[in-house]
Amino acid sequence: GTIDEVVLTDYPLAVSQLSLLMKGFHSPANINVKAFATKAPISWLSFNEGVGTSSGIGLKGDFTGSATWGDGVYGGGVKFSGAAVDMVEIANSDTIDLSKSFTIGGWIRTAGSAGVTWLVSKNNVVGLGMEGSKPFVQVYEDGGNIVKVGSVTQAQTGTNNHIMAVFDGVKLTLYLNGKFVGSAA
Repeated sequence: GTIDEVVLTDYPLAVSQLSLLMKGFHSPANINVKAFATKAPISWLSFNEGVGTSSGIGLKGDFTGSATWGDGVYGGGVKFSGAAVDMVEIANSDTIDLSKSFTIGGWIRTAGSAGVTWLVSKNNVVGLGMEGSKPFVQVYEDGGNIVKVGSVTQAQTGTNNHIMAVFDGVKLTLYLNGKFVGSAA
């Protein structure tokens, strides 16, 4: 599978901003991100570098396993062999506090095989990915409860799908290719 244009914020983006991301708005490091949002994201990885790590805006992403550069939706992307150790890792940081609100998402292409393919995962905090060909997001609450929102709508396999999750402090909402597919409060 592949991923492209991964965004991680500690604030909820509006539906209009999610639509801009899906239509190809991306912010190279030399553009003022405030043209898009009032606060810089924790990490915005466009994967257009083609070599080394992905720096983008905010925290950089390091490749692990056999993840390699490949074609993305808008320029470069990251290819995965399917091994569990393949990932782009954003190091843990005090700037990553997703307990009050967040937006996470990007482009993902999978073969639709059984099992889970993660787009973004922060251990025991939040995860966004595909379960087979259906997107889902899960948030771990204090006390060990897991809030999970899954889509009954299947993503198209073998093609790029845009998945985004937004938590506004009360409601967790999931979008697939710009369309609402589920929520939980």
